[in-house]
Amino acid sequence: MTEPIVGKKNIPDFQIVENVKIVISVELDKRMIGLPELMRFEPGSILELRRATGENVDIFAGKVLLGNGEILVVESNLAVRVADLFYRNGVKKEETLELAKIPAH
Repeated sequence: MTEPIVGKKNIPDFQIVENVKIVISVELDKRMIGLPELMRFEPGSILELRRATGENVDIFAGKVLLGNGEILVVESNLAVRVADLFYRNGVKKEETLELAKIPAH
């Protein structure tokens, strides 16, 4: 277990991995199509998705789902505001923190 940074309570020392780069990706939606539909694609073709307008997009670190977020425009660039973060079991981070506050019987 790593030691806390001096002067910072309960913050692990991540200096050993601070230069590791992680690919973060944002996924709008997925859809499976047949080869004939794929072969009809051309510039201007429209691929309809199942996700509703305004629904949050998925945020991944590598292939691991981190959470979801809202698409924004920041200075004419697309951006994502993180709405929810998940732990490995798919439970929202806030829900897990709330469960941790419940005293054990």
